[in-house]
Amino acid sequence: MISLSKKFWGEAQPHFILELKNRLIDLGFENDISTCSEKSTVDFVLVKGELRFILSVGANPKKNGKVNFCPQFGIESDKVSEIKRGLQLWECDPYFRDFPEQVRETKARLCNINFITYLKSINFSGTVHTFTLENDNTEEVSSIIVNGVDFFIQSEWQSMSISNMADRLAGLCRSEQRMDEIGLSSAASAQYASLLYTLEKDYKRALEILDFGLEKELISVSSNWLDSEERKEELRAIVKCQYDKYTQYVHLQMQS
Repeated sequence: MISLSKKFWGEAQPHFILELKNRLIDLGFENDISTCSEKSTVDFVLVKGELRFILSVGANPKKNGKVNFCPQFGIESDKVSEIKRGLQLWECDPYFRDFPEQVRETKARLCNINFITYLKSINFSGTVHTFTLENDNTEEVSSIIVNGVDFFIQSEWQSMSISNMADRLAGLCRSEQRMDEIGLSSAASAQYASLLYTLEKDYKRALEILDFGLEKELISVSSNWLDSEERKEELRAIVKCQYDKYTQYVHLQMQS
């Protein structure tokens, strides 16, 4: 059994995590689970082709014997992570050029999906703002989480593919919203959509979304009134450099 911080999880954690793990395995999740360095968050993984569905369960420091936490969904791709590392995007940013290698090489999280927003979007019974874990309610809480995960798998994950993940990210980039109707958000929707389209050899869409994303980011940088003009110029140069690396990669794949 994985060891978690009692500062965050208290005494309820061993039974709760084991209960959650066993029920998620029944849904097809991997047997192995991982945790962050602080041992406050546990990740459960479900793999489908190039995509990895991550259920992250992270706790806040416990108060009055209770543990408060909110699960989150995430979708990753080992292939996209590999490509992104190869682009060496940190070369574009003078503040990150000397960062340790392990900081540079984090996995590419294509998107996050807010668990509570997702439950609300499907009118799921038992929806709350956050979960509270006590010694006597671990089974009840794990049931709500597993049922929500199961519904997501049936309604979203089973039909998920590289192509429709790319479409979803591209749609998010083109919208004015920071997250879509099910709570999906991304820190780099245009860039990740372009890499997914490239994996599918849809180079036209890959380049189109990069053009749109670049223009959108440059407008965002220019309209930020908190930054000085000098800092804005630095940020514009970083953004252009990074998008240029993505564009060069797409063109290289077109020629191969």
